[in-house]
Amino acid sequence: MAAVLASYSAGITSINAEDSASSAGGDTVTGSESGGEDEPVSEEPETVTISFNDYVGRCITSVAVPKGTAIEYSTEDNIFTATFIDAEGNIISKTSIDLKSSALHQHPDKYTEIRFNLWDSAPAVAEEDTVITALYEKALMELVSMPSQTEYYDKSGKINTKGLSLLITRTTQTIGENGTVVNNKSVVDIADTCYTKPADLSEAFADSDIAQISIYPITSDLPYITYTIKYHDGLGDINSDGKVTPVDASTILMHYAAVNTNNPSKLDDAQLYNSDINRDGRITPSDASALLSYYAQKATGNEATWQSFISHNISE
Repeated sequence: MAAVLASYSAGITSINAEDSASSAGGDTVTGSESGGEDEPVSEEPETVTISFNDYVGRCITSVAVPKGTAIEYSTEDNIFTATFIDAEGNIISKTSIDLKSSALHQHPDKYTEIRFNLWDSAPAVAEEDTVITALYEKALMELVSMPSQTEYYDKSGKINTKGLSLLITRTTQTIGENGTVVNNKSVVDIADTCYTKPADLSEAFADSDIAQISIYPITSDLPYITYTIKYHDGLGDINSDGKVTPVDASTILMHYAAVNTNNPSKLDDAQLYNSDINRDGRITPSDASALLSYYAQKATGNEATWQSFISHNISE
């Protein structure tokens, strides 16, 4: 009997222990074979990382947020902001990027500017690790040709930039229909919008017959190129009497006739220089004709100058 009672008592104790465990938790994980019990497991929410990279793939900033977090984007005063919001509408985190910082607004050299255009993607929800890369707009200035006139024969009028060709090649990155990056290129010659310092010949040659001229793009306060111009007195005045007359034209024709009959010229270097009216490096009847045209304008009371005459009547 004692053995039966002992067995019954042990059974009661076992049942009470199970009831006690049941009333204490209900979801308790079963213990190991050794008889110990594990602590309840609390699952952490899965996180994903959203990274913002520059044009060459370098990370500017990144944010780790729970998977499923909503993302809103805004830009104000060149400050881009990504706001991360949970399911209840609470802001979890914010990250901001200055679009004019050195990471996104770059000047590799004085002829090139790279600035932010847009991001290559803008996911509305953080579903997975995502890299968002900046796309750029790049402007490259390229000098094709310099102003053709570097010698001037008057000290009045404007600097002549005829012959200048200054190109801007603009490359704008966008996203194509298939989701790949597309480089859209355009080229424009901005020579007509450039300005010079100094702008007037009177200022350029105020102190010397040699001057430095700087050319500026219209939107820049930095010169793109600087070149030298010279003033030369005496064009057309072949006989050095201080005037330009038909006598000088006759001298040009006599020189031309002598040279073309294998006779020596009677003109010295300075006279030869002053005889090349159209500045093509040769002395021909065309120079005599140009000189007479200039003389005719002066004789009829027109305020003709060599500078205006060459600019309007002689092709470069």
